[in-house]
Amino acid sequence: MNRTNLIIGYLVILIFLAVILRISGIISFTILDLLNYLFMFAGISAVFSSFGKERKGILFSGSTLFLIGIVIYVTSKFDLEEARQIVFLSVLFIIGVGFLLLFIDSTSQKIYLVFSLFFIACGLLYIVFLRRSVLSGFADSLLAMVKSYWLILLVIAGFILLLRRKS
Repeated sequence: MNRTNLIIGYLVILIFLAVILRISGIISFTILDLLNYLFMFAGISAVFSSFGKERKGILFSGSTLFLIGIVIYVTSKFDLEEARQIVFLSVLFIIGVGFLLLFIDSTSQKIYLVFSLFFIACGLLYIVFLRRSVLSGFADSLLAMVKSYWLILLVIAGFILLLRRKS
């Protein structure tokens, strides 16, 4: 059984268990909660399975899925005054981080770093010139999420460093 099938199998088991636990009343979640967790899990799995293997499309897509899951989580769990306004900002940062991961995967490809810096700089300029209030609400929400899940983020960073070291 290859790694992709194993990840899909775990994802199906996770969904099945979540639905069973919800039906039995043990846990409570909305469809949006399930969607953001699925995006985060699928994204991490795709990044994990493609990092260091020259599978750039899957690496970029996986990072995008993971970050979309983060954005969905933040907008659904935290009170943002104008959640719609962070969509454009999120798109810029998601693309920038995706290209940054491509650069980390293949440091000889400097164009990925250029694209990453371009999109992240555009996001920062958007914040500075147009939407200061969007940043403060989103940053506060993101900081609250990082405080809650810092250990998980640390473990993910460790896995990525181990994968990078092996390749």
